[in-house]
Amino acid sequence: MVQMATSSNGNEFNDRSLDTKTVDPAMFQRKRMLDQALHQYISVMQRTGMANASNVQGMRSWVADAKLTDNASEEKSIVHREEFFRKYDGKWVIEYGEQIYDSFFGQLNKAAPYLSRASYDRWVRDRFKNPAIGIIEKKYWIEKQMPTFVENWIAVGKERESILKNPALVDAIKMDPELGLLKDKEKFLDLHYDKKKGLIKLANASILSLKGKRQALYAQTKVKLMGAVSQGTLAAGKVGGWMQRIFGANGTTEQIDTFVNGSGLETLEDLIANWAAVKQRYDHVKGKIAKGGEADASRGFTLLSESQFLSLHYDTRVKYVEEAERRVGEVNDVETENPIFIQIKHAMDIRDWDAADDMILKARTLGLSGTEKERLNSMDRLVKQFTGRKESTENMSNVTEARDRIDQIVTEMASSHPELQSMVMRLLRGPNANRSIHQFRWIVYNNKWCRTHGYLNQDIARKGASTENKELMKERKKNNLDIGRNDVLDGDTATGAFIRKDEHANHKATLLHVNVSDGAANSTVAAKMEKEQDPRVLYWMTFCGTDSNGDPKSDNWHNDLFFMLTELRGHAKTLKKSGFMYDSPGRPLVGLN
Repeated sequence: MVQMATSSNGNEFNDRSLDTKTVDPAMFQRKRMLDQALHQYISVMQRTGMANASNVQGMRSWVADAKLTDNASEEKSIVHREEFFRKYDGKWVIEYGEQIYDSFFGQLNKAAPYLSRASYDRWVRDRFKNPAIGIIEKKYWIEKQMPTFVENWIAVGKERESILKNPALVDAIKMDPELGLLKDKEKFLDLHYDKKKGLIKLANASILSLKGKRQALYAQTKVKLMGAVSQGTLAAGKVGGWMQRIFGANGTTEQIDTFVNGSGLETLEDLIANWAAVKQRYDHVKGKIAKGGEADASRGFTLLSESQFLSLHYDTRVKYVEEAERRVGEVNDVETENPIFIQIKHAMDIRDWDAADDMILKARTLGLSGTEKERLNSMDRLVKQFTGRKESTENMSNVTEARDRIDQIVTEMASSHPELQSMVMRLLRGPNANRSIHQFRWIVYNNKWCRTHGYLNQDIARKGASTENKELMKERKKNNLDIGRNDVLDGDTATGAFIRKDEHANHKATLLHVNVSDGAANSTVAAKMEKEQDPRVLYWMTFCGTDSNGDPKSDNWHNDLFFMLTELRGHAKTLKKSGFMYDSPGRPLVGLN
């Protein structure tokens, strides 16, 4: 935890420039505490490499520019800096910076023998030192995702070492010079993981073809597959996999020749035609979105990039493009759409495949029309590519792990999002905690989506949370009118009456500006999230956290909150399935009645 100490190791302010007769002595004490926090912050940033000389000097200047005055309006300059180190980014860096540094480099150095120098440097520069990635988000992927990456890098590196020991590789390289890349360790390790894996498989296919004396077939097959790559219908990293599949099968030379050089159904020609057809459908969707703008795509939906799309398994590409075609141009149908489909689409958009799977099962129990059933089946086919249907396997071990992880997250919120800790605890203690957390997560995610697509930025958020908008909102409420696009919740407006009514909010975009330092405002949001919401309202509503002065929270603050809520939602679901509710850190679970 950050301690705002009573002494300083430096003099970031010029005390002699202050009129000590007009400034309360307590202000100098606040200055000393700010100096100490700055010293801690810079120490962590320099040790971890997350700051350069320019960043450090900028922070020193920013703190030094604080006005020490008893004037309430000018005092904001020191208040902003104090809050940076007590509550926000400054505190998070001090709290987590060295922890994630040690974890990141511990894992990266473990994998270093199986990474090129350039790849190692990219991970440091583009992921760890990237200022666009918040501390909490970094902490999440370093702890949750990076271990899998490291395992994969090491595994494929060892596969290379193994295949290099195969004497047959010499002749394989003579037949296919591309395989010579396996002998250049640095170049091989600098490839993307998919391409490294593909090259290993290509080597296996080459060795198998030599063993079966099928060199000519190998060359013919590769030419055709590379043709699909050049046409943009197959990912380059998939060529090796297909080659290994073809030459690793138990078919005769004649059967392989028929598959590779024949025509008609179930031949390579047929497969390539199918790849081209589904890519053409993807290109059509992409073109429609580019021509019509984001208005032609359902809110929350982001089209995969071409490389991401081609990296999918063929069946998944088909299911994905089916859903993409349905989503293009359907945004205006939200008002009349079955609410369960809005919920399923949102879960798919944030890649929460388990949640989507649960909602699809729930939808099966509803009285759907024939068209709706057809659409649900399409969604189901896509979701099944990412998660298998399975019976609940919750047990006391799962429950204990879920409770312990919730304990950790809500405790961490005391540093990362202290204003919202009580609100999130309240949502977790309810009998429908997973639903409440999910609903809150939804409107937080909308903040990221709106920023990504140009509908929201700091200036728009600041204007939306302005005093003028708050007064206009109050006046409209008084005259029983639609409150408007911007709901401003703080100490004066912290009641549900100042949140746009569902009859308007279920088809119009609403920015919910919440002074998260105000307990009453947070309580109002919590009360709304505890009740089951119309998915249309959640679809259109965007949570915008603000400081007490109306300044909007940063992108990273909202992104980090989304990551925490995503994890909490999953653990809360585990508890509910086993008949328990959360209480608080260190306390026993409560049984559901």
